[in-house]
Amino acid sequence: SCLMRGRDEPTVQATLHAAADRAGLLIDWSRVRIVLGDLGAPNLALTSGALDVLAHSIDAIIHCGAWVHHRYSYETLKATNVDATADLLRLAMRGKRKRFCFVSTESASEAIAGIERVAEAVLDIDAHPPVSEVGYLLTKWTAEQLVADASRRYGLDAVIARPGNITGDSRTGYSNYDHNHFWLFTKGCVQLGAYPEISSRVEMTPVDRVADKIVGLCLMATSGLRVSNLSNPVSTTWPAFLSEVAAAGGFRVERFAVKDWQARLATIDESNALWQIRAFYEGDLSGTQLPVDHDATVRCLTAAGVAVSPAISELTPRYVSYLKTEGFLPSV
Repeated sequence: SCLMRGRDEPTVQATLHAAADRAGLLIDWSRVRIVLGDLGAPNLALTSGALDVLAHSIDAIIHCGAWVHHRYSYETLKATNVDATADLLRLAMRGKRKRFCFVSTESASEAIAGIERVAEAVLDIDAHPPVSEVGYLLTKWTAEQLVADASRRYGLDAVIARPGNITGDSRTGYSNYDHNHFWLFTKGCVQLGAYPEISSRVEMTPVDRVADKIVGLCLMATSGLRVSNLSNPVSTTWPAFLSEVAAAGGFRVERFAVKDWQARLATIDESNALWQIRAFYEGDLSGTQLPVDHDATVRCLTAAGVAVSPAISELTPRYVSYLKTEGFLPSV
């Protein structure tokens, strides 16, 4: 069963089929059931009867829906990102008890007070308040609290899965590059012919590998609450990554001191991909990233036969080739 928002089932089904075709996915549609609903509406816009059918017919809930917007307020995003999580938790405990997997984000766990690393510890969810003012991250932090509370109070078996930087398909490179901050930054630097000398690292986890990990975690026998960081344990530096992008695409991209790069940034117009995200790079770029724990999740997934993510050096040429074919990156 797949909860989707739309006018009617044929229209929604056509939309889903078209998206799968664009991504090159082969799906046995006889196994997919569309449930018309809305995460932003009370009770998911489902009748009590529809909820009863789901309550007695499904074995697990994978909650990966969200309104992702880094400039909207908590209040704007709350109904879709927080209230819907509460509704789905109630559904998980209605009728027969179901496994529950909440797809959060590693960014939410990085934006909390008093931590030195992003742990996979259940206690960390309750122990540390958020320090971010980003509405989206606050909704994800709050939703994590709801999942942890449901597990603690009612014995719900649940997984909080925290992906990092989700990138394109590991086999084809397919991605939603037009609205992806990571690729907009990369393209903008290519267009500018320059990138800033920053210390933050590059981590990439292909979307198909993220899906494999989430399904693997959800199908495992989980008692109580498990917290899993799903980012790629192997990362690289921005200079190394953009050097690989330049080599794969035949681009000329040079490293600049941050202030000099920001001076160049100030000269761009709407034709540069950095234009729509420039506000993120106009201030202090000297921050460092917290180390992230992956050991428990890697051991768990390896034991279950779920493959780890490919090396970034393997993914980059595939992504660049796809993005050039799509016309997103210049053909040179």
